[in-house]
Amino acid sequence: MAVIDMNPKVIPKNQSMDMKEKHQGKEEWKMFARRVQKNPFVKNHLLYRENQKCSWCGWSIDKEFVVHHIDYDHVCEYKIMREYPSPTVKRPKKNGKSP
Repeated sequence: MAVIDMNPKVIPKNQSMDMKEKHQGKEEWKMFARRVQKNPFVKNHLLYRENQKCSWCGWSIDKEFVVHHIDYDHVCEYKIMREYPSPTVKRPKKNGKSP
């Protein structure tokens, strides 16, 4: 098993559960911490910006990757939710919502 050196720039400096408590679970925090990373535009932007490589390990990634935050101590200022297709094998017509 290969040992991968962690990139300290991508390890969250403020953990999710601590920041949830700090922000009292407000909707603005939830939109940042739980929903914005599901936005297809955000995912495509990050794929392009990182040259389709994981910034943690350097491996190639595709459009199925999961976005994680490097700091959870933020809130989302964007109030409009967009709906977009988010099909799964069990729910091919599923839609998702994100800011």
